Amino acid sequence: MPNLTALLIGRCIQGLGVGILSVTVPIYQCEIAPGHGRGLFVSIEYLCLNAGYALSTWVGYAFFFYIPYEISWRGPYIIQACLALILVTWTFFLPETPRWLIKNGFQREGMLTLADLHAKGDIYDPLVTESYAGIQAAIVLEAHIGDATWGQLFTQYTRRAVVGITCQLFAQFNGINAILYFLPENLTRAGFNVSRSLLYAGACSLVYCAGTIPTMFFVDTWGRRKLLLTGSAGLVCALVLIGGLQYHADPLPQGPARIPTADGIFAGSWILSVFNRVSSDSCRIRWQACVSTCSSSVPRMSMFSLLPSRTTHLPLSLSQMGSHPMAPRR
Repeated sequence: MPNLTALLIGRCIQGLGVGILSVTVPIYQCEIAPGHGRGLFVSIEYLCLNAGYALSTWVGYAFFFYIPYEISWRGPYIIQACLALILVTWTFFLPETPRWLIKNGFQREGMLTLADLHAKGDIYDPLVTESYAGIQAAIVLEAHIGDATWGQLFTQYTRRAVVGITCQLFAQFNGINAILYFLPENLTRAGFNVSRSLLYAGACSLVYCAGTIPTMFFVDTWGRRKLLLTGSAGLVCALVLIGGLQYHADPLPQGPARIPTADGIFAGSWILSVFNRVSSDSCRIRWQACVSTCSSSVPRMSMFSLLPSRTTHLPLSLSQMGSHPMAPRR
């Protein structure tokens, strides 16, 4: 029979897997994405992540109605396990990145992968040959320079490393995960019943997911900085609104008197969700650009843009290690 120990062990294993994916996927993306569309590629990743979160809220809402039966808590885990199985299976069909193949002596396979990614299999396409030559030159240069160390990261690339890491950290430190995670509880405190709170949290998750779309279309034309500033300003306003309304609701008597405040918190959460995606996505994209809706994607992209490829795994690991404690897992 399942118990608390089994739950804790399972969550630890799950956390380890999430950590590995969080570092591996951005690097994989930036090694296969064309330079002019890297922002779009990273935004697509976050659209899918947020769609998964939205799905989880609606799955939780659906199984809420099966309480007190065991399927009410087993059902979400079963669906999660099925999706994880699809991910594991699909991974076997993914190719290695051209950079990894060329670096490890598989030049022909690297050329073919480049052609499949950028020229529909034509290895003689000018873009393919140019990309292949560029990767080879970068690998030769990095072999001559040697692998980057932690000391070099903070001495030779101090400013760029700090910008990239803090972008990623503050994409989580703004508190969006905590607010969304505890949104049903906050709405219940503000006056909604449990069923209505879960329903509104599910609706908010759809807005959170849709907030990634502006970043997808504008991050490569408007730039990361404008989106990051716009999203951050919106976050400040939304957080002040939610905090003020929650403070106002607590002294009120239970019942209909609290409903307008709950509606206001819900509206504030909508605003927060949109501007968080704008600022976060911009910040992560900016981080990944350093290393290689609008708040989450831009930070990571920045890192890939700011740092040379031989150093990107170091700050990316640091930023992920620092940001995940601020992100409650659903």
